[in-house]
This record gives sequence, structure tokens and C-alpha cells, in this order.
Amino acid sequence: MLPSRIASIILLALALSACASGLPRATSAPADAAPAAVAGANDQLYAVAWQQTAIEYQSLTRTVYAGAQRRLTGVVAWQQQANSDASAEVRAVAASSLSTWNAMPIDERANNDSGQPLAIILDADETVIDNSAYQARRIDANGSFDPDSWSAWVQERRAHAVPGAVEFVQWAASQDIAVFYVTNRDAADGAATAENLRALGFPLPAGDERLLLLDPARDFGSDKVSRRQLVDRDYRVIGVFGDNLGDFVSGIRADNPTRARRLATYRSWWGDRWYMLPNTMYGTWVDALTNSCSEATQKAPRDCMRDGLRRE
Repeated sequence: MLPSRIASIILLALALSACASGLPRATSAPADAAPAAVAGANDQLYAVAWQQTAIEYQSLTRTVYAGAQRRLTGVVAWQQQANSDASAEVRAVAASSLSTWNAMPIDERANNDSGQPLAIILDADETVIDNSAYQARRIDANGSFDPDSWSAWVQERRAHAVPGAVEFVQWAASQDIAVFYVTNRDAADGAATAENLRALGFPLPAGDERLLLLDPARDFGSDKVSRRQLVDRDYRVIGVFGDNLGDFVSGIRADNPTRARRLATYRSWWGDRWYMLPNTMYGTWVDALTNSCSEATQKAPRDCMRDGLRRE
């Protein structure tokens, strides 16, 4: 018979061996196994995710378009009364009300004829059509905007509609409001843009004359003033829609104090004649911020933007 101390040691060893057999065994990764992919930080990630998934974003864009429809319904009523009401007094009052309603910047107006047909002007990208899928692809590629990848995306004709936009634009067309899309997409991408718009349900007459693109051959530069004035020549513009200040007025490629002064005259127009859609992914607001930075920080935009944050 073994001494009790030796017996205890043997029993403990057997117990430990039994426990070890129940534990998972460590294994080595195959020599050719690929390392786990690690996504790099990207400043676009939160902006793109918000636009694609947030109910808050969808609610905001629908709020903008629903508010515009309610407001412009009254303008349409003025025109109908001015043209056909049985009472001369009602016609005169309606015509007078209509004559005060013009969404064109004051310094761009060609005339103010209340007898003109009504029109609205809308930007395309991030105003009526959503290109966040393109931005998501640029995140995957760890890259930023470039003309070749952008044109390839446009040619796919797969942009989605901004929530609330189709319903509003269809309503406008049903009220005999002419709908013009003024966009800085290139003229070469016009056919693809028109097909994408129609596929989503946006009204666009045959011939695409109401799709006004960036076109040097027609003297249509990135400043949209000449195209707004083209619409204003034959129509009374009663509403303008965009996601960037340049969709509403020229002279905004400057620092933020200059932009604020340029828009001071029109402060009461927001939500009344002008309607801004949210776009946190890109825009001239980025240039406006970095314009005020030093030469050193302009070479490092993220540092410049960080320095510009409010902390009080």
C-alpha cells in the first residue's frame, strides 16, 4: 500500500490530466492564411452611413419637401385666381400677391412678369437623387472623389431617390409647374442622368431641355447663374432646391464670413422660397472652411478642420 502522501499526488495528477483533456487545443494558423482585414479610418464613414440608414435623414428630407408643397400650394392658388376667378377684385389681389413672389436672386432676375408660367429649379445630386452608394465605394477603395470613377457611377444609372423628392416633384408637375433640373454633372453624362431620373419617377419631358448640365459649349459653367437666368427668361421661378449654397446664389466660393454676408439678404427665404437639403458628405462648405486656414494647415485639411472646431 502506497504512503498516503504519494497516493494523494498520483490522484491529483490524474485529475489534472482529465481536466486538460476537456480544454480546446491551441492550433497554429495555416502558413498561407491571409491576415484579418482591418478597415482604415475614413472621414466619410459616419456621413455616408447616416445618409443611407438614418431615419432622421429620411424624416428631414421628407419634412423639407412636405413643407415646400404646403407653401407653394398657395402660390399656385394665386396664379389660378389671377387667371380665372370670376371676380375682377379677386383676380387683381391674386395677381398682386403673385407679383411679390419670386425665388430668383434679386440681382439675377430678368423680369417680374406675374403672367408667366410657374417653374421650380432643383439641383440633382443629393437634392433629388442620392449618390451615397458612390461614396461608399470610395470608402471601400480608401479614396476620394475622382472624375473617372464618378462618371462610371453615373453611367450605371443606379442612384436612388432622396426620400420625399419624387412625390413632391410629381405633385409640382401635376400643378403645371415646370420642373427644371440644374446640375453640375457633365453634358457627356446627360443621357444617363435623364434615364436615371425617369426610372425613379421624376418628370422630365422628352428632349431633356429641362435638364441643364455643365456645358462649356453653351457657356454653362459651374456657377449656375446663367442657367437660372435661362429659366427665369420664360418662367416665374417660385422655388429653388439644393444641397449647396451655389444652387441658390452665386459668389459663394469664399470663406464663411463672405458667404454669410452674401446670404444675409435672403435669410427669410429659407423654407419659404428656398429649400436646402442636408449633405454632410461633400460640398463647397469644406472649401469655405479651409479658405480661412493658414497655408500650412491648408496642406493638411483635417488639421485645419480640427482647429476650426468650437470648444465653448
